Amino acid sequence: MSETRQCRICKQTKGLDLFEVDSRRKDKYTNRCKSCKTKIEDKAVRAYRRLRLRSKKLGIPMEVTTKEIRLLLNVFEGCCAYCSKRPEKARNLHLDHIVPLSENGRNTLANLIPACNRCNSSKGTKPVATHFLDKKVPEENMALVIEYLALLSGSKKEDIASEMTDDHISYVKKQIALEEAKYESDMEA
Repeated sequence: MSETRQCRICKQTKGLDLFEVDSRRKDKYTNRCKSCKTKIEDKAVRAYRRLRLRSKKLGIPMEVTTKEIRLLLNVFEGCCAYCSKRPEKARNLHLDHIVPLSENGRNTLANLIPACNRCNSSKGTKPVATHFLDKKVPEENMALVIEYLALLSGSKKEDIASEMTDDHISYVKKQIALEEAKYESDMEA
């Protein structure tokens, strides 16, 4: 009969072959089974953990669960909502805030979409529509984001698209005003 062990997470007794080897332990095996480790280390859990740490640092409440993040990642099939690429490593898939936290965005399912490192960094605090237009992202991607937001909010897709357009126009006006102010201060100097 082969040796068994009880997993500290699922509390099931399983054969040692279902536990990972860990040379740091006297008996050479971990105390959680491979199945539980996989569940713990999935993309949704990693994304939630990063989001929770950032939220704690900024003092912003968490209004989303791991289960909801898993749903979000499934909707976008684990790919970036902007460029459709699937990051090779789970840690390279981020949760981007549609309304940035710096603009009073919240940690809700309706305010998060998956984004790769590159798209998340390049979007910054820009509105989603501005980022889509700047990066010349395929229309299908924007349509999927609009449909997703409409389903979550119970709004019409046209209303979501209109709101995104208004956000883009406001952002562009703000950028123009900043450029004009910079130009005027440079002319005075």
